[in-house]
Amino acid sequence: NTNSQYIVIMIDPDAPSRANPTSANVLHWVKTDLRIRSTTATNITAENATAPLSYAPPSPPQGSGEHRYVFLLYDQPRRAGFVLQGLPERRPGFNVTAWRELNGLAPAKAGTYLL
Repeated sequence: NTNSQYIVIMIDPDAPSRANPTSANVLHWVKTDLRIRSTTATNITAENATAPLSYAPPSPPQGSGEHRYVFLLYDQPRRAGFVLQGLPERRPGFNVTAWRELNGLAPAKAGTYLL
């Protein structure tokens, strides 16, 4: 929908390792105000997007094995003055479900991951 805005987050559920994910989920990135350019486009533009939390590139400990980096896309509420709440001061241990509920977001509209 070209009239909608979206929120995307990137997390690492395998920190510090997949075998011992005691710091899951590490929040690497949050972007709001994303828009789809046209109904025929398969990409989302970030031209006027906001980054309420800057990008923190992955830096898994040496020898920790493969990590999954998960991207989740949410519908952004249309209410006037919407401000994203509950962004952590520390990135490890991010509770995606609690954050989503705090902000009144529906479950993720889409998601993907990479290794």
